[in-house]
Amino acid sequence: MGAGRKTQTIIATEKSQPSSWTGNGIYSARNLREKDLAAVIFGCKHSTIQECFENSIFGIPAPHYTYVKNINPGLPLFLFNYSDRKLHGLYEAASNGRLNINPQAWTEDGSDSTPYPAQVKFRTKMQCQPLSEDQFGPILAENYHAPKYFWFELDQNQTKKLISLFSSFPMTQKQNSLLRGSFGSNAREKQRLESQVDNNGGLTDKDIYIASMKPSCGISYSSIVKNTSSSVVQRAQPENHSITSSGMGSSVPQKPWTALFNNEIASDPRREIEESKAEDSGCGTAPDSWQEAQVSNLQEDSYTSDWSSSSVSPSLHEEIQPSQPDEEHLDTEANSESLYESMATMIIAEDSQVELAAHTTEAYGSEPKCTDFNFTMAKLLLEVEELKGSHLIQARKIDFLEQELIVSRVEMQHLKGRCEMLESSLLNTDELLLIAGGYDGSSWLSNLDSYSPFKDLKQPLVPMNFARSHTSAANLNGELFVFGGVHGDQWYDTVDSYNPTTNQWISRPSLNRRKGHLSGVSLNNKIFAVGGGNEEGSLSDVEMLDVNAAKWISVQSMLEKRYAPAAAEIGGIIYVAGGYNESGYLNSVERYDPREHSWIQLGSLNMKRGWHSMVVLNEKLYALGGYDGKMLSTVEVLDPRVGVWIMEGSMSIARGYFGAVVMRDAIYAFGGLDSNGTILDKVERYKQNHGWKATGLKGIGKRAFFCTAAV
Repeated sequence: MGAGRKTQTIIATEKSQPSSWTGNGIYSARNLREKDLAAVIFGCKHSTIQECFENSIFGIPAPHYTYVKNINPGLPLFLFNYSDRKLHGLYEAASNGRLNINPQAWTEDGSDSTPYPAQVKFRTKMQCQPLSEDQFGPILAENYHAPKYFWFELDQNQTKKLISLFSSFPMTQKQNSLLRGSFGSNAREKQRLESQVDNNGGLTDKDIYIASMKPSCGISYSSIVKNTSSSVVQRAQPENHSITSSGMGSSVPQKPWTALFNNEIASDPRREIEESKAEDSGCGTAPDSWQEAQVSNLQEDSYTSDWSSSSVSPSLHEEIQPSQPDEEHLDTEANSESLYESMATMIIAEDSQVELAAHTTEAYGSEPKCTDFNFTMAKLLLEVEELKGSHLIQARKIDFLEQELIVSRVEMQHLKGRCEMLESSLLNTDELLLIAGGYDGSSWLSNLDSYSPFKDLKQPLVPMNFARSHTSAANLNGELFVFGGVHGDQWYDTVDSYNPTTNQWISRPSLNRRKGHLSGVSLNNKIFAVGGGNEEGSLSDVEMLDVNAAKWISVQSMLEKRYAPAAAEIGGIIYVAGGYNESGYLNSVERYDPREHSWIQLGSLNMKRGWHSMVVLNEKLYALGGYDGKMLSTVEVLDPRVGVWIMEGSMSIARGYFGAVVMRDAIYAFGGLDSNGTILDKVERYKQNHGWKATGLKGIGKRAFFCTAAV
């Protein structure tokens, strides 16, 4: 924004625009959406700031209209002064952001068009001390697009922190008096006041001196001018007259202030003229004028913290609302007002006694006696009030720090959760396997854990909604789908998927019927639930989950009922082997081609087995362990191109109800039950041409009746 000469206003923009702007025609814009825009900063300089406040309008160059147009009444606003790089607040929009609200604003004589047409009317929400760049800079760190330039659009988090920071540095009444109506120094303000007094013909140097005490006692220059111009201060009171001060609580006797006013007041020609006028007209006191001034100042400096709900979300409103002063502070402020009134009255009364003493000296030729007791007392009381004001500021700072501590604790908790999630995702996707549910020897589990056999590291993740075992799992698009299962006598048809990236479970469409001890396979962006059983017996059912259709679809049933079979996919075809039906354990094998929608019988296993595992390694199927009335350690291999199962080297331990995955060209078998019914915590590894070897890994712990898949 600018005022005065046009050459001065041009350099008030944030930064000279580069030759190539962004697609929306503005370089220094963050391009927040209207619903995300929580506050806007405007710019000014020393030469332009006064016009901003005189006309209650902010403005910036036209290219910034892309976000200024999103300003609605009540939106928080801030003002950045490029001259001293300080940020002013707190303000709020009093109109919508528009072009050319005042077409001649910040021009020399009003004949030119404003150089800052993207404008908004504003009102002061709370008078606060300006913030240096060291204070507000860290909050706007992500807005800096150059060392000295930053975007003016603020999101809710930045706005909340800025308002909280401003609220901890409120403008005291002492500071308000210096800034009210002018941004000049005390000397310039005093000169302006004297000029105004000469025009109104009502104030003396002593009144100006009293007004200059406003930074310490809370009485503004404007209040002095207003009250003196509306009434004549009491003069030449009788020597034995006393004035009651509500701030002092007793009658204060009149005493001359020769040490304070003799030199600068008694010799003032304007005082003699005023005294003569007062004596001739017989004017009395100006009732309650000082008290009215104090009430006016308090009302002018008061603020509310209810930002418009149209500009800031309710949650933000609750967090940034400045704390209200308690009853003790209110009492302190009330006493301060009474004290200021008393002091002003005392000074006027003492001045009257000085004048009376001067007349007495002329009449009787003797010099009056005086004391500076009242002056010293007033000075001490002012210092006490300064300390009380400092205490109030410190209390507000403590409140702000306590709020920041709460926010920091929440952020620390969030970071802790993020760290735990990152720890769980340190493993590569081909190195991470997930284990859900099962039994650990003491309880049935709803746990979900990730495990790396390369680091022997297990990490707990978000558990399932309930405990279940004898369920099945499959990996689809990087998520673990868990479906079916049983717990006690409760059979499940529920399906849930776990996303390792977000560490969250999502409910999926349920199976068409309740079942457990089934097998699962992922193929062509679909999941197939194969076989299983429930309280009614073994099943030959096959269901297919179409994620896009969000439902399970029944497909061609298997040729045989299979309870606790093993299934795997190779070359786009599903293979199912073994299991149990009402007649006994099976060694039969069949395959399903989704393109033909039919099952075909294949060559049988060499051994009957159920509750076993089947994996794919180097384009071959491996059937591992299981149970056929006793636990098995045997392994069979099928090359689909040959079509014959061949016995391979056995595992070191007979086991069933266990898990097996392929990772880094090796098969890992872990957990399950051994021949004695003991729950295992041992892990063994198979590599082609190297056979099976015990690993000594113990991190996975004891577990059986679970489901697992690599993701």
